[in-house]
Amino acid sequence: MKFLGFVLLLSLAAAPCLKADTFQVTSGYIAVNTVNDLGSWSFSGNAFSITGSGEAGFCGVSFVATGPITPCGTNSGTSGSQLAIIGSSILNGTQSLGFDGLWGVNGLTPFFADGSNVFTYTAPITFVGSPVACSPLCFAPGGINDFFNLNGDAGYLTMVLTKFDDGQGNVYYEKTSEIYTITGPVATPEPGTLTFLFAGLGAAALLFKRKTSRLLNPTATERQHYAVKSSAAPSISASA
Repeated sequence: MKFLGFVLLLSLAAAPCLKADTFQVTSGYIAVNTVNDLGSWSFSGNAFSITGSGEAGFCGVSFVATGPITPCGTNSGTSGSQLAIIGSSILNGTQSLGFDGLWGVNGLTPFFADGSNVFTYTAPITFVGSPVACSPLCFAPGGINDFFNLNGDAGYLTMVLTKFDDGQGNVYYEKTSEIYTITGPVATPEPGTLTFLFAGLGAAALLFKRKTSRLLNPTATERQHYAVKSSAAPSISASA
């Protein structure tokens, strides 16, 4: 963790590279052992896949057993809640690249454990950020920078916490692992789909309006037709 922030700072300060591609991530995961801050990740999308492992910078891991537990990314709109990953990766099974980036999640709120010795917490999330795979150095002049867009991807967080006693009467929950699963971009209707939808609703409303108007205000021919049908209907009389 000591070099993580320094490397990220250097990468952001360096000159832009000559080659930069952006890949939309549609599935994958980021798994972290929060005891030693080591992680692994796997992203895939249209005609690409990338896997990697390395160091992961995350928020605090210990919480008072009776107090609220705050998942990483609870305050993703602020500078202190971004999550960092750095290490090595393999793109499409052959190309070795470094990996460096900031990302975060939205949709999380503090929660309370149920008192069990091992507690598993699962919650839906939305991803933000675009980690980058690079060679020889991230954002180095003339280098390769491939961005992996997570913005708007849906998924869920699975967090495992273990209860422990420090021997002095203090009971804590310690996060032992976090898995951020990506299930894909949030689905939005295509413009053409919306056009057909609204057109269909408009046609149904117009048809209903016309039928209602004809029933309340029939023409002379319709009134005569209804009168003939009414007189032709058989009568029902009560039998003794």
